[in-house]
Amino acid sequence: QHLPKTLPFYERLYKADADDVIALRRWQQERDKRDRLIVTVKAYAAIAEAEQEYGLALAHLRSIQRLEDSPVILTDIKRLRSLLLERQKAQIARNNNSALSKKQQQQLADYTTAIDQQQWLTAKDILMAMLKQRPGDKALLDEQQQLNANLLLEIERATALGEAYYSEGNIEYALMAWQSALPLAPNDSHLLANIERAQRILDKVKALKEGGTNDIR
Repeated sequence: QHLPKTLPFYERLYKADADDVIALRRWQQERDKRDRLIVTVKAYAAIAEAEQEYGLALAHLRSIQRLEDSPVILTDIKRLRSLLLERQKAQIARNNNSALSKKQQQQLADYTTAIDQQQWLTAKDILMAMLKQRPGDKALLDEQQQLNANLLLEIERATALGEAYYSEGNIEYALMAWQSALPLAPNDSHLLANIERAQRILDKVKALKEGGTNDIR
């Protein structure tokens, strides 16, 4: 299922500063629509979990987590990560006809922690180290595919969030959103162009404040 395109918009409202009266008012006005969207995404997560697509279910729940501070969602995320970890251990052990070594168990635990904390690059490094030890391992290759999908979702989310900020003239927040995705996609030409554009505008604003004469285009 494709996530609703309005998610970045609601995420921006949720993260708005306490003194942003317009955003807070809009957040209240959109309550019913937002609640329906959350119900929809929860349904997507439930379907994915029922089909044992735990990685996809996690992605959906993390989208909800960006819109509400829910201990229930946090508990569900931890539960799904535990299920995913146990399945990974079983698959790796089955594929290699041997139990995981203590080092490999620790690597899986560290990998799970990195995923839970959304430390994507750390997770990627750990997974690559595991693949070097067990090249061709189907379970690890499947996890690599899921991780790449999560990275793509995170890049798309940050890009959309930055565009939402930019369209409202909040250039600094747009720049921060785009820069947060840059380590995940350092060669993304669209992302680099957005960052350059935002930085150029901020530089011109700074120059004007300091007495410059350049126009903002």
